[in-house]
Amino acid sequence: IHALTTNYVSIMALDPTAFSTQPGYTVTRKIIIAIDPSLMASLSEKKYLPAILFISLAIFFHYSCVVLIPVLLIDSSKINKYVWLCIIPIAYLINILGYSFYSVFSIFSIEQFDHKVMAYEGELDSIPLNIFNAWQLIRVTVSILFLWKIELLSEKNPLSILLVKMFVISTAIIPVLAINPVFAQRISDIFYIVDILLIPYFYYIFSSSRIASVLVIFWGFIYFFLNIYFIGIIS
Repeated sequence: IHALTTNYVSIMALDPTAFSTQPGYTVTRKIIIAIDPSLMASLSEKKYLPAILFISLAIFFHYSCVVLIPVLLIDSSKINKYVWLCIIPIAYLINILGYSFYSVFSIFSIEQFDHKVMAYEGELDSIPLNIFNAWQLIRVTVSILFLWKIELLSEKNPLSILLVKMFVISTAIIPVLAINPVFAQRISDIFYIVDILLIPYFYYIFSSSRIASVLVIFWGFIYFFLNIYFIGIIS
């Protein structure tokens, strides 16, 4: 399983279109794919200087990676699964109550980043993202599954605590920022990359390797389908 989660082939299997010549936000994805294994390992081992260097490198290539800075504050050694189980319902409650968090991103004084935030704010009249779509509900379900099995996962691999927290954050970002689908997707996509390391952990959860293999392949297929759909190969 360790080899599977750090192997180039497994990355291609889980998200094969991430290495294609796609426009836009996939540039960020490729950057995060490159640094993600080393960044997660550094944070898990509490080696903050290398982690800061990796995040700085990501920001150098694409300014949107600045949202990774708060990741440095995440405790990778322990987790209160009941607290983290509440994060996603709270995110949906924020959406239902109509709160907007776009002004939070305006605190960054990066000129290009500020222009992007203002551009996204100008798109707030666009059709809101359906936060109850099938893919989002699958991610919510898997988040609950990972949190439910977090003791088992942490025994198998201590890195799982950090990965599960990142997975929950990526899932919660969608309802919180859903008023602007483009912005929500681009921010959450930065955290989604932990899927490459975390999804193979299905092999830890399920005693049947066939079930785990089906789920891993299914996850990769969904990513493949979503990517070719959004870049217009199919419609």
